[in-house]
Amino acid sequence: MENYRDKDAGQMTTGSNRLFANIDKDLGFSFLSAAGSQFTDLLNRELHRFSNPWIQEEKVVFRGVRNDEAEFNPVKRIEENDRIVVLVGDYDSPDRELERALACQSSALVACDGKTGNEFLDKHRKNSSLKYLASQQHLLVDEVYDWVKTQQDIMPLGKIRSGFRELEPELRETECCFFNLSAIRYADAPGKSGSDISGLSSEEACRLLRYFGVGDYSRVLWINGFEADSFSAPLTANLVAQLVWYFLNGAVHRPGDYPLSSENLIEYTVSSHEKLPDIRFYKSRFSGRWWFSIGTEFNLMEVKPCSYEDYLLMCEGEISDRIALAVEV
Repeated sequence: MENYRDKDAGQMTTGSNRLFANIDKDLGFSFLSAAGSQFTDLLNRELHRFSNPWIQEEKVVFRGVRNDEAEFNPVKRIEENDRIVVLVGDYDSPDRELERALACQSSALVACDGKTGNEFLDKHRKNSSLKYLASQQHLLVDEVYDWVKTQQDIMPLGKIRSGFRELEPELRETECCFFNLSAIRYADAPGKSGSDISGLSSEEACRLLRYFGVGDYSRVLWINGFEADSFSAPLTANLVAQLVWYFLNGAVHRPGDYPLSSENLIEYTVSSHEKLPDIRFYKSRFSGRWWFSIGTEFNLMEVKPCSYEDYLLMCEGEISDRIALAVEV
């Protein structure tokens, strides 16, 4: 799995001083599983099989959740700014507070039909900035098109496949990612709920979650949509462990160039069509990531994530969908 930036767009810093930090103490992670003790044990064993400098040998990573456990307060953990919460499994009605806490964030939903396994997002969508990723047109329900504000809020499977690197800026400011295994093709996820055969490959899913992990805002990853007690539980545990691993890999290698400052950015101004304002592009000196803004001076509140491809298109006299949306073309 390659770094999130390509060689022509700059090198990502390795953050090697964090490689051997402990994920639950030094780096502030909480790992919670409601998938049952048997599946949770399988998941922990799979994580220990991988090359993983962030987890102490034989240490329990995911902790099982019991609904009668008074000390379990996911909302409090999420609201603590120094915590990153990883949830696995489907949570029941006692966790309505958790639903409310998550639904108010800037979120991404990865699922084949846009809402599988995440009914509470339907209830709270008016108060949430939400993107739908890896959906498949033949499975989408009509209501999904009413939910999204613009075409930029939905990235179907085909669009992702045609330009996978464009996912990185889309996920850079996302706080919560709800990843339903329905988004992965059946051959790679035989333990998922549902039997749709098409979807992301396991490698593509891991790459997506690494993009989410390396984002400056990511705080919650919730993986669900699988049968924990099915015959394929070992394979499913291996897949979920891989998804978690690549999310962690991204999170511990965050470039550290946020919050942005003009001193750490290289500025490029592109004068476009006479009816459009000048677009200012910014490239991080640390990570090679790109941002853009519309205005004469640098203003952190107006800077938005973009890609190197957005910049190249503007230089060639064209305008990408992302830039067009910002300038309301």
